[in-house]
Amino acid sequence: MNIKRMVLAIVVASIIAYAGFHYASLIHLKEGVGISDIKSPPDFGPFFPVTEHISASNRVTVLFIGAEACTFWDAESWVIYYALLHYGSWSSVQFVHSYNGDVFPGTLGINLMNATYSSTTIVFHGIEMYNETWHAITELNASTKALLNRYDPQDSIPFILINGEYLEVGSSYSPSYIPNMTTNEVNERPG
Repeated sequence: MNIKRMVLAIVVASIIAYAGFHYASLIHLKEGVGISDIKSPPDFGPFFPVTEHISASNRVTVLFIGAEACTFWDAESWVIYYALLHYGSWSSVQFVHSYNGDVFPGTLGINLMNATYSSTTIVFHGIEMYNETWHAITELNASTKALLNRYDPQDSIPFILINGEYLEVGSSYSPSYIPNMTTNEVNERPG
């Protein structure tokens, strides 16, 4: 197994594991229950294999598409942020909130489009199509539009493509566990 394939496997596993860990720790924080008391956690990491060339880089490429206004994108931004933090560093991170007229209004998220990610093993591309009030802020290029049309014709977000080999459409956990939480509350997670 070459290094890039190994890093790819580790990144996918990290995102799935972090989603489960984050979900469990948020339930504990929000509801005051022990992790062993969780009865039915959701399915984490509904990644499925695809074949789509997205980069000639020697590093693993992570493409994360969404919208600030979307509660599911905001929830998933925490998973991506912490999973990738294990392989590099973030700077210029800003916190955002989902649209107040949407389900789970005001869900706290991280603006990853304007953040900078540095890593020797991963290249991160964050694209926000809409701002916090659902106004278009980014015009997708032709190849990204083709990706969305091929794998996500319903325009569901978030859309996560890892190295053109694994795709997840939608959030890996419910945003119902973080609405109305402060940045400190979301960051107060074990480990």
